[in-house]
Amino acid sequence: RGMSMPLGSDLCAAPVEDCAENGTESSSLLSKEQRRKSRLHNQFGSFLQRASQFEKAIDHFRKALFIDPEFAAAHHNLATCLAKVRNVDDAISHFEQAVCLNPKLADSYTNLAVMYLLKDRIELAKDCCLKAIELDPNGCEAHFNLNNALRQLGRKEEAIDHVWNQVAKLAGTTFTRPQVIQCNKEGTPKHGGTVEHISVVCVKWGTKYGPEYVNKLYRGVCKHLSLPFTFYCYTEDPTGLDDPINIRSLVSGWTGWWGKASLFSTEKSQLSGRVMYIDLDTVITGSLDDIVQYQGQLAILGTDNFACETARGGYNSSVLLWEAGFAESIFDVLQSSFSHISRFIVRYDHWLEMMVQDADIVQDVFPGQVVEYKHDCTDNLPPSARIVCFPRDPKPHEHPSEWIRHHWI
Repeated sequence: RGMSMPLGSDLCAAPVEDCAENGTESSSLLSKEQRRKSRLHNQFGSFLQRASQFEKAIDHFRKALFIDPEFAAAHHNLATCLAKVRNVDDAISHFEQAVCLNPKLADSYTNLAVMYLLKDRIELAKDCCLKAIELDPNGCEAHFNLNNALRQLGRKEEAIDHVWNQVAKLAGTTFTRPQVIQCNKEGTPKHGGTVEHISVVCVKWGTKYGPEYVNKLYRGVCKHLSLPFTFYCYTEDPTGLDDPINIRSLVSGWTGWWGKASLFSTEKSQLSGRVMYIDLDTVITGSLDDIVQYQGQLAILGTDNFACETARGGYNSSVLLWEAGFAESIFDVLQSSFSHISRFIVRYDHWLEMMVQDADIVQDVFPGQVVEYKHDCTDNLPPSARIVCFPRDPKPHEHPSEWIRHHWI
């Protein structure tokens, strides 16, 4: 209990109804009345599941299985609700029973993969994803989970190839895999130069983060950056933002954090010169003057030493630094094939891994200055920390450590 879903993974949340046509679905020893009662409990549990009343749904699915222990759909639905309340071990047991009773339940393989990822049974998770895709090639969640499993196995390039191959199948013969952006790792000093002005940008989409997150980030930058800067917030709803913040519109039709990609389009973002992007769930705790002097083409956080990241050697886009106009194809390619690409990856960070090779890693260029809360700061704030990221729970507004009250103002 208490485990968070892996970043970039997803459950098939919809309940499964009676699916006898796909395989063995109930005991042949049941009377018609027993079968009817079992199905009614499954149907009512499904209704409760859709209403996110998972504990009540669990009770009905258990009653369905008490009557009919071989009811595969009820095992699947019970397991999904158990997963929702983070009872991972019991969820695994019932997903395994579901696929044993009905080997054609693609969603059970998909969800079982997520549970195996949570238990670090990565090879089994990968095999479940492949089985789910074999049964239902159009199941987005199985592709999301396969991406995660392959990355955790150190097979990032295989994960990237898988997505491009799936996109090519959907796009048809007109699709050409785009050229990877190769960053120049040699010859350019990474910091120590002179930046006369920098654009500091953030993205606010939806209701997960209120305007106070933007305002507090802006105040933190004002307090800790002595160089001339302009602060921009890209959002579809500027309500409640402080007046000094410059408002820019997000690309319409893109949800979640996909809007970050538009920052790499000079036409869409209207940015120029040096740029620093910071996620909203970030607390500025010290001077940014050294970090904003970064001189390379593109710097991004690495996944190593992030408690929420399960794959090593990847990208985390909580903080980005670049020269406006560099890597514009990050946006252009995504815009041209967004409907296809977003079916196979759910994380913007995975998109950056698909498009950019050998970006500078912020933690390598500026050791100790950008840290993650759970990995580095639960007890005390490290003296060298300048930026603290909160990519998963808890969030800054929950004030899990006393030092946050001093810096997040």
